[in-house]
Amino acid sequence: MVILLYVYHDEKTSATVYRIDLAAGKREPVTTFAPVDPAGVTSVLNVRMTADGKAYAYSFLREMSDLFFGGRSAVKDKKKEPMSAPSRM
Repeated sequence: MVILLYVYHDEKTSATVYRIDLAAGKREPVTTFAPVDPAGVTSVLNVRMTADGKAYAYSFLREMSDLFFGGRSAVKDKKKEPMSAPSRM
């Protein structure tokens, strides 16, 4: 009797799914799930596979933030020096 088990490893922005054959004691990678846009993704969760491995579902956490800066610019303006006319010899 073949007993297969699907497990996944969360690699922060993706999750690799493995198929484990309990009778044979073998583990093989099946696929890797990842959002199309990995920006802000902190983990891939709740990977679910059907028994035949043809359908799946997963979710992921995304943490986005905005940075606001107020006040004077940290970059000092360069003083403009007057241009001098080229010297003639």
